[in-house]
Amino acid sequence: MKNKMRNSLLILFIVITLACAPLLLPSVSTPVPTLAPGELEVIIAQTAAMAASQTAILIPPTPTLTLTPSPTVTASLTPSPTATFLFLLPTLVVNPSGDSGGKYSCKITSISPPFDATVAPGQPFSARWELKNNGTEPWDGNTVDYSYISGDKIFEGPKARDLDTSVGVGGIVEILIKMNAPAGPGSYTTVWKLRVKDEYFCSMTIKIIVPSR
Repeated sequence: MKNKMRNSLLILFIVITLACAPLLLPSVSTPVPTLAPGELEVIIAQTAAMAASQTAILIPPTPTLTLTPSPTVTASLTPSPTATFLFLLPTLVVNPSGDSGGKYSCKITSISPPFDATVAPGQPFSARWELKNNGTEPWDGNTVDYSYISGDKIFEGPKARDLDTSVGVGGIVEILIKMNAPAGPGSYTTVWKLRVKDEYFCSMTIKIIVPSR
């Protein structure tokens, strides 16, 4: 009796199981659900937005750097020493004419233009000598004259001229002669002397340089 009942229950269990099997197993031929147009893009955008929000939550905030300005350095300028320029002017050397002493003698204390002065071509100028009587005799204006001796004839007027004034021993007299620089370039020299009768003394020389035009 018990065996019958056990077999009946087993058969009932098998029947029930077979009846429920179609509900438990999905059908292979069930169609895949179809997405509406644009629905896939919406899903992708939502997924990206959620991923970005999750990333923002996970990334710690970047600290803000506060820059402290460095102190300004003010340069202190030390004044440099002032350079001192010394200009050495050439010493005026008087033309070494004149006499060394004697009865009739002179010393040239000033001359213009100076030796080897540059004068423009054709330029008029005045030759000037300042003479000191360093002899033992006075110069009588009536008997002493000065005359051209040698060199270039670049002067105006006669070759011989009166002194016109008397000069005592130790006295000073000025002699002026008008001259003209030649037109051509070169070096030009003219020599004059004082004269008492037939005795010549106190040689006076002028030398100029005429440049090219």
